[in-house]
Amino acid sequence: MNTVKYSNTLPVIGEYDIVVCGGGPAGYCAAVQAARLGLSIALVEKYGILGGVITTGGNSEIGLFYADGKQIISGIGWETVTKLSQNGFAVIPDYASGADHSVMNVSVNPIMFGKMADDICAQAKVDVYFYHQLSDVILSDDESVVKSIVVTAKDGLKAINAKQFIDCTGDGDLAAYAGADYEIGDAVTGDLQPGTLRFYLYGYNIENIHQKQVEEEFNKALQSGELIRSDFWSIDGSPYEIFRTHGNNINHIIINAVDSKSKTNSEIEGRKSVYRVLNWAKKHVKGAENVELVYCAPEVAVRETRRIIC
Repeated sequence: MNTVKYSNTLPVIGEYDIVVCGGGPAGYCAAVQAARLGLSIALVEKYGILGGVITTGGNSEIGLFYADGKQIISGIGWETVTKLSQNGFAVIPDYASGADHSVMNVSVNPIMFGKMADDICAQAKVDVYFYHQLSDVILSDDESVVKSIVVTAKDGLKAINAKQFIDCTGDGDLAAYAGADYEIGDAVTGDLQPGTLRFYLYGYNIENIHQKQVEEEFNKALQSGELIRSDFWSIDGSPYEIFRTHGNNINHIIINAVDSKSKTNSEIEGRKSVYRVLNWAKKHVKGAENVELVYCAPEVAVRETRRIIC
């Protein structure tokens, strides 16, 4: 690989007790809890909304707060979904019903989740830095402690100083940049669990769509190459689920989230998969002639990434 030597003097845009990198569920809760303890906190997020997989990842079903009828998770996460429910932006299931765990998630409006997270961060006096991508770390002279992080912002490279840093990037970026050992993928094959590009289909009545006809047309499409196996992830399940779930959590997309080229390819392949399913449904599934794509997540959501060795 060719290299280019580069140096720069960076402006320091903040000094904090703690900087939390990554504004997904873990980072959001960590930042709020630390701020409520009276510490000065910065929350650095590469996108323009908090929530991570709940918002940019397209998975707006949060679980599990209860198991066997008992609450096992509370804290800031439960506080947030409770406030959303009180405002009509979340549906909390009946945990006493004894239903299967797969239907025991709290369903939230993702945009209103982001807005509620904004409000709770503001109340806790968390300084939120949207559109600031963690790019590197600056270590102490003996390389034992992270002194600063380097972020890429719209107006250039910046530094943020703190006494402590919390890695909630999801991919372990902060730890990796600091030199931590990590594993990634299967120990033998190197394979990673696939990601999913979530999307939602509407414009049809499920009562007018018949499972047998869907299965027949799906198998024909696989044989002709109009669809590929990963467009519907379940090997044993019926592709009728595509319509029963409105397309939610249907595909499997190959992705290595710490490799920029792989991430680029995954987004391209994810949109191809959504297109194939939408086109097939319109053309071949009776009752789905007017199906519409009403939402597609901004990025492929990741299931597996770095594992920090600690």
